[in-house]
Amino acid sequence: MWRSNRHLARGGAQLQDQADAYILATWGEPRPPRRKPERAKARHLRDLRGTPPHRDSLLTPVDAPYSHPDRPAEIVRDYRCACGNPHPFTAVQAQVTSGNTKSGGCLRDQARRQRRSVISRAETQAVRAWARGWGIETGENGRVPARITASYRLSQAGRLDVLGADGLLEEARVQHWAQLNGQKLGARGRVTSEVWLAYATDALSRDELDDCSTEQ
Repeated sequence: MWRSNRHLARGGAQLQDQADAYILATWGEPRPPRRKPERAKARHLRDLRGTPPHRDSLLTPVDAPYSHPDRPAEIVRDYRCACGNPHPFTAVQAQVTSGNTKSGGCLRDQARRQRRSVISRAETQAVRAWARGWGIETGENGRVPARITASYRLSQAGRLDVLGADGLLEEARVQHWAQLNGQKLGARGRVTSEVWLAYATDALSRDELDDCSTEQ
């Protein structure tokens, strides 16, 4: 203990020359050598396996998948689109396989060109009032979600049998109807605004046909 205190009191390391001599005699150099860890196995390159596009995709692969030059963890692939564009389209393979990317951009452009269903201001206000009665949030401004508008139309026509306990159409019901009737769904089976409204129109028209056949 007294040696430590004396060492600290002097404010520096003592007997450094003797320590250096011991290290030099033991290791043959002033500092112990640093041993580099040996690599257990040779580095194995990732196997880039090709996966087929989604069944609804317009894309066809034209070569093998390869790593993204800037993001090596991302696997991309060149595809040709059935829309008629002769130039290959590069996309993330996983997105094409899952169906999130179905074309080289033509489906997106087509969706933008489609005219949205016109909903009058009076009906929008009526939908908001009806939704408040059910405790459904619609916001104060802007377009009301198509699911709520479709549910309102069916509710007003007395078609409560197709509405859930919350007063809204169930997505699974509309998805099933869309698949049976060839209606185009969004990515991952999402029900689009047009499909919500088309389902309501179809359900109401079938109701009218049933009424006519009953009267006859």
